Amino acid sequence: IPLSSIMVVLIIMGVCGSGKTSVGKMLSDKLHWPFEDGDRWHSKENVMKMSNGLPLTDEDRIPWLQKLHTIISQWVNNNINGILACSALKQRYREILVGETGYRMRSQGHCVLILLHGPLELISSRMKERKDHFMPDSLLQSQIDTMEIPTHKETYIECDLLKSINEIVEDVTEKLKEFL
Repeated sequence: IPLSSIMVVLIIMGVCGSGKTSVGKMLSDKLHWPFEDGDRWHSKENVMKMSNGLPLTDEDRIPWLQKLHTIISQWVNNNINGILACSALKQRYREILVGETGYRMRSQGHCVLILLHGPLELISSRMKERKDHFMPDSLLQSQIDTMEIPTHKETYIECDLLKSINEIVEDVTEKLKEFL
């Protein structure tokens, strides 16, 4: 996709095991935009809590979301397109991520949510196959219970996990042309 004068920040969102990091990395490679995996910004306490099968509370998540907001703000302030993988389960969390600028960032850009969703069985099987992640599959149901689907007030692209990662990336890049 040729870069234009419109700046875009993508937030790849969904429950654990939905493929946020895989999709984000592939989009980053295709678009040549920087990628940040939100998981690497969790505090040691949050990682330990999740590793022990305990879901995070809103209070646990706020400092983490504020760190991720700082990354987005740096991209916006430097007019850099970027991609962030983050569960962004609740509308309140997404409001922290995008901050005061909202989904229409000033006059020069957009923040677009990429919602990855699919059958519980598929996501659960993916989680069981992961070897190097702190999030146990026992927390999947709590994330599904917490998830708030974006509303019409939020700019988002919905992606079905029954498609391959390549197909999802192609769909996203096609739909992104509406914003560039």
